[in-house]
Order: sequence, then structure tokens, then C-alpha cells
Amino acid sequence: MSMEGKVFNRDLWWANRLHKFIQVCSRRQNLYMESGDMKKALWWLEEQKRALVELDQLIQAKDEQDNIIKMVRGMQHKGLDIHKLIITLEIEREAQ
Repeated sequence: MSMEGKVFNRDLWWANRLHKFIQVCSRRQNLYMESGDMKKALWWLEEQKRALVELDQLIQAKDEQDNIIKMVRGMQHKGLDIHKLIITLEIEREAQ
């Protein structure tokens, strides 16, 4: 399996775990709200928010990775030097 495939599978696994955790948080929050324990309900809401932010970041990183792969493949198709692109991307990343 290619390195790209391994990264994708790991990211997909993590996104699935986050999604399940978000569902658990929602159920627990609802249970505690129904029982009147607002302190615990608020804690589960905060955990849900944290997991949603992490899932959003994972999705954004995957979109960025997909865009870079498309750009590199397009450049390869046009016969451009990929090594120069990699060096340029590393310089830009260090500048940020």
C-alpha cells in the first residue's frame, strides 16, 4: 500500500472515531440535561465542540492534501520539475 493510502486510511479511521465520539457526547449531554445535571451536560457539550473542531481540522487538512496532489499530478502531466515544486513548498511552509 502506498504511503498516501496509509495516511488516508489512518485519517479515515480517525474521522470515523471522532464521529462516533461526537454521537456519544450528544447522547450523554441529552441524558444529563433530562436529569437536570447541567454541569455534566455542559461538560459533554464542550467535549462535543472539541471533537467537532478536530474533525473540521482533519477535513480541511485532507482537502489541502488533495489539492496539492492534484497540482503535482497536473505539473507532472505538463512535464514540469516536481523537485523544484517540493523545494518551493518547503520554503513557503518555513516562511509561514
